[in-house]
Amino acid sequence: MRRRVLIASSLIVALATCAGWLAQTRLRAAQQPTSDFSAVANEIRLLRVAVENATRAQTQTQGLSVYLSAHQSRFVQTASRLDGIRRELDAASESVQNLIERLAESQQALPRATAEFRNELEGHIADLKRQLTVATTTEQRLRARETTLLQDFQQDEATWRDLIARLEQSIKR
Repeated sequence: MRRRVLIASSLIVALATCAGWLAQTRLRAAQQPTSDFSAVANEIRLLRVAVENATRAQTQTQGLSVYLSAHQSRFVQTASRLDGIRRELDAASESVQNLIERLAESQQALPRATAEFRNELEGHIADLKRQLTVATTTEQRLRARETTLLQDFQQDEATWRDLIARLEQSIKR
């Protein structure tokens, strides 16, 4: 009887050990897919973050590109206006120089002029002086506009360089 009890208890212990081992195996098997699913879920989360970052960078780059395009248009317009003012200024300076030369010639001819021609020459000199005043005023106004446009151009150029640097940084990221 003792022997039977010993065999029965050994058998119960063996069955309990097998049941424990079987339960652990099933638990591991149940956990294994969960860890695989966790790894897959983690991969998906990482991919989502990477796609969000790429989308954000692409949106920033596109926005910067649109801003660059608009600024390029402004930059070209300012450069065009500056070129136009410089052409007008060159013409005005040439006109002033021409009037100065003509006035000097007329003033040099005045002492040698006859009485009849002297009155006519004095009228001509007065007219040249009026024209010179108008031409000088125009030249000064154009120089002031050129200075303003040159400042605008330099500011646009600095902004352009800054935008290009930002675009290059955005591309490098």
